[in-house]
Amino acid sequence: MNPSEKFLQDEKRRIQLEIAKADASLSARERALNEKASRLRQNQVKNMGSMDLETNLRNNLPKGLVPGNVGDINRVIWPFYFTTTPGTIGPNGALVTSISISQEAGFIMTHFSKVVYKEAPAGTYTYVDPDTNTGAGEAPGLRMAFRNNQSQMTFVNVPMNVDHVGNPRWPTKMDSPLYLFPNSIFSVLFTNNDPAAIYVPSVAFFGYRLRSEESMRALSPVYG
Repeated sequence: MNPSEKFLQDEKRRIQLEIAKADASLSARERALNEKASRLRQNQVKNMGSMDLETNLRNNLPKGLVPGNVGDINRVIWPFYFTTTPGTIGPNGALVTSISISQEAGFIMTHFSKVVYKEAPAGTYTYVDPDTNTGAGEAPGLRMAFRNNQSQMTFVNVPMNVDHVGNPRWPTKMDSPLYLFPNSIFSVLFTNNDPAAIYVPSVAFFGYRLRSEESMRALSPVYG
């Protein structure tokens, strides 16, 4: 093989390699564009991290199926509820129950409801149905108030009659969501002005648990 023929063959191989590289690059670019077009049609973004995954899930799943635990641990939020331990309150008596917010996360309270049982006769408890009203009311004489133990802040000027709030079928909505810090205690103070009735009340608080590294910067009555 003379030098001219060898040069031509080498040049041919070089050009073939360049064409193969260009073809591979164009194919990869084509696949990327097709994937991008597909994501755009589905209202998705490229999964480069947990935030992108969260966006894609929210854009493509029904609201009830979107998980609340995707993303940075300090932004995780999930539905939750606390209930107070039922306690007995006698005639002209008082009862203090509470919920304890664990260190795991804070609690955003949005709604609450109550359940009341009445002892009559002794040792027998009957559910006080808020939808069965009488002239005297559901639970005459039973009242309650809320208090944040850390700040000693109360949320009513006088205890509320339980007949007025917290129907389990229509939980009472807080005028503004209340944020309770981790390791805090929220108390319910019951008073019973009835001279004869014995009640066993309990309150359920509905809302969301929230992990937030910025929580201490939120406006709060807690000091120190």
